[in-house]
Amino acid sequence: MSDRRALALILISGLAVRLAVAPFTGHSWDVYVWIKSAELFNAGFWNVYRVSEVPSFPWGFYSYPPVWLLITSAAYALNPLPVFISGVWGMFDPIATLFGLVGIELLIRSHPLAAGVSVGAGAATKLFPGLIVPLGLLWIRKTSGGSWRRDALRLLAGSVTVPLAVSLPYLLVDPQAYLEKLFLHTRNVGQFTYWTLLTPLTGTTAASISSLSLFAAAYALLLRRFSREEGSDHETLVYYSAAVTGAFLATSLKVNVQYLLWFLPLVIPVIALQRRSSWRELATAVVALEGAAMLFLVYTNAVTPFSLDHLGAVAPPAVREESATGLLLVASSLIAGWQLLRIGIALIKPGLDRELIGRFGVSSILLLLATSLVVMPTPNGVVLRCGNERIAVLEGPDSLLNPDGTLEAPLLRRLGSPTSVVIPLSLDYFLLRRERERIEVNEFLLFRLGSRPWSSDDLRETAESLRRMGIRPLVGVFAYKGEVLISYGVQGFSTELLESEFPEALYGDVVDFSREVGSGVRLADLVAEGVARAVREDGFEGVYVMTELYRSDRRVRSNPSVVELLAAIRERLGNGKTLILDGVDAFELDERLLAGAVRYADLVVLRTSPWFRSFRSYRVDNPDIQQIYERVSSIVNIVGKEKLAYALYIGSFSEGWVVPAVQVQTETDAMGRALDSCSLVYVGRFVPYRLSAPAAPPT
Repeated sequence: MSDRRALALILISGLAVRLAVAPFTGHSWDVYVWIKSAELFNAGFWNVYRVSEVPSFPWGFYSYPPVWLLITSAAYALNPLPVFISGVWGMFDPIATLFGLVGIELLIRSHPLAAGVSVGAGAATKLFPGLIVPLGLLWIRKTSGGSWRRDALRLLAGSVTVPLAVSLPYLLVDPQAYLEKLFLHTRNVGQFTYWTLLTPLTGTTAASISSLSLFAAAYALLLRRFSREEGSDHETLVYYSAAVTGAFLATSLKVNVQYLLWFLPLVIPVIALQRRSSWRELATAVVALEGAAMLFLVYTNAVTPFSLDHLGAVAPPAVREESATGLLLVASSLIAGWQLLRIGIALIKPGLDRELIGRFGVSSILLLLATSLVVMPTPNGVVLRCGNERIAVLEGPDSLLNPDGTLEAPLLRRLGSPTSVVIPLSLDYFLLRRERERIEVNEFLLFRLGSRPWSSDDLRETAESLRRMGIRPLVGVFAYKGEVLISYGVQGFSTELLESEFPEALYGDVVDFSREVGSGVRLADLVAEGVARAVREDGFEGVYVMTELYRSDRRVRSNPSVVELLAAIRERLGNGKTLILDGVDAFELDERLLAGAVRYADLVVLRTSPWFRSFRSYRVDNPDIQQIYERVSSIVNIVGKEKLAYALYIGSFSEGWVVPAVQVQTETDAMGRALDSCSLVYVGRFVPYRLSAPAAPPT
């Protein structure tokens, strides 16, 4: 069989294997990002680089050049199975790698302009093929003789034109947002590197600076060696391309398992030819990396299954909290980090890694493992000071439930072992529910992954699952006008029915529940009828009414008409169901709202967070935490602590904010001295730290 036929057979076989699994699998987060980016793009929000990152969440939104965005948008618009979007994982590194390899081949064949275009196309897909350009310039200098300047300009022109062409719309509109997203990974720690274990010791900023400095030094050294190396055979260009890529992986703060695809096609010929003294070290390191990759994939599939049903259903990595599963991440990071260091050393000074192993042996690996386990965050995380009621308010079922509708007890423990869970819905849902027995609920949720539709039947099953676990299920009511939110997809809930059918009940952005919308019928009565039906038929044990949170674009004022809604709900539910109001602002106390809430509700949630108020509404007139504690204490003296709870704001994926763990701890420590109950707004699988229930008092 000829070499060409053999190569064609290999390529066809590789494609067949990928296509066989592609329609059924995909990484839970990466493929979700492609779909949501395409959804935003096709909904008219074409500059996805403006989607803000959720602080402390380890995975960003779309942070690559635009080519893949355009491909996914076209695929999304045509709505086929994502065959060419997702293989088992769904990342598109092989495409960028292919462009880089073609660029190297074209350089060898003395086609600098075409080589530049190919490398530029790779860099417009993922940035790493751009590392080849300086090597290409030096290669041209060594091989092109008197025409090297002209050929070098051609290479530069081709490599710059393609990335610039696809980037220009974003650079013209918002260059800061675009560039911040492209270079997000310079301050983001990967999971397949020794930095996973070292960053808790050094901090992310110091690790990022160290990583960039080490790579810059290694890159400069390799370019200098390449320029001085005698001869210009093809193997030299391939070797130094592998060396530059290997040096990047050996030093980069952000290395994930799919990055090996950049390196393997370059290093395998180096190993096979056996011309370099470092080939044995490279071969053993590559084999070990493959083993580490298998461990990592086992861990990843356990935490974020590759089923397409789990798109978006991810959680921040938990090492100490996941015991054996988490240890797989530690082990794979440790092995991969060590082998990447060996590769870097072998490329820069062959033989040194054998000397290091001889001196330090396995003991250094065990020491690093022990150190990493010691410095990882403690299992307790934020310890909540609310031993009576802990109410977990979700943004939607996707925040907590698996795609098949099941609940996981470990996740609930990680969220503070709540005594109640709230699934809130927009006013439109309850207006519709008055007349309909079963409806789809996705459009009425604040947040949704979009990987499955949720219905009233699903809510009933969820309520029953929570009840079996000893947790009280509550249906929530967003008692304010909805809006579309752009954050990790199109989020937010709809109140289109309210706005079109009952415009007389709206005063700007305020909903007046006391307003008559028919012959002697108030809006509060219509909503309460739907709420009562949802509680009765879906098995909820109570209702959680939530008014609008602070906003940056306008001042959110108290809405006393909510008392009318509470009264109407209480009339229909009687005293056998729990009724909670979240919406009394302790900073600007509305005494009429407080009195009405205390009259009809079993529990009133006070908004007491100076940090969240300042962050959301840009207010600088906030009292400090001690002053707000004194205000809460005075309210307790009037109402009694058994009727009150305090709100702890945790994070919102739909709006793109997370309150730092240290602030949450400060607030619960202070408010817990005055009140025994708290409401956690919002919580779910995406919370980047653990919430722990307070220890039970000794008996």
